[in-house]
Amino acid sequence: MIVFLGIVLVLGMQWSILFIFLPWLTVDIGCTAMQTGLACTLMFGFSVPFLLISKNMVRNIGKANLLVFAFLFYFTRYAGITFVSSPWWTLPFALMGSFTLCVMWIAAVAYGQKLAPPGYSLIMQYLLNILHFGIGRGLGSLTGGALISSYAQRVVFCGIAVFSAVVAFIYLTVYHVGLRQRKKAILNSTWYPLTRYPNGDAKANQPIVGDQDDDVDNTPNNRQANHK
Repeated sequence: MIVFLGIVLVLGMQWSILFIFLPWLTVDIGCTAMQTGLACTLMFGFSVPFLLISKNMVRNIGKANLLVFAFLFYFTRYAGITFVSSPWWTLPFALMGSFTLCVMWIAAVAYGQKLAPPGYSLIMQYLLNILHFGIGRGLGSLTGGALISSYAQRVVFCGIAVFSAVVAFIYLTVYHVGLRQRKKAILNSTWYPLTRYPNGDAKANQPIVGDQDDDVDNTPNNRQANHK
């Protein structure tokens, strides 16, 4: 859980730096107030389709993997915006905010619900909000301000992009090597791993690729097995 909370904090810091200092860079690029507002509108509008398929994304891709994708999109967004010279080319990178914030938050809340002890779901959600939008935003603004006051903003954004890629690789490795709860698949003449149903039946549409520890349903089957 500590690793997960640390990841949420780092994501909050990266969101904060973009939220506070990206408008300065877009002004230097030449974006008008209308273009800046349009970018924000498109970002949240583009996130609506992801909301409709969020359950399938969490189930088939996995919560931890979605957090890794958030870091990779931060890498692309931070690095790409530094090479933009035309105001309209800032819009594609603004659309990535639908993944770095909206989809990421769905995965973070779902992961937090999984890790929270029984009866502590609301406390976990409050803690995630504090870490990302509170402490993360504060630390991000301080860190970004200190860096931008010493280095050029484009250089700082490139450095944060590299940092995002490194964190994504480390978290992906640590999670799949040490943190992921592995459940051995029992095959019974089928491509789908069997769940722990008493009668040995395979769960319908069980995904092969994805976060199996996030997806396995441990609820007993309604039909009880006849043990001989």
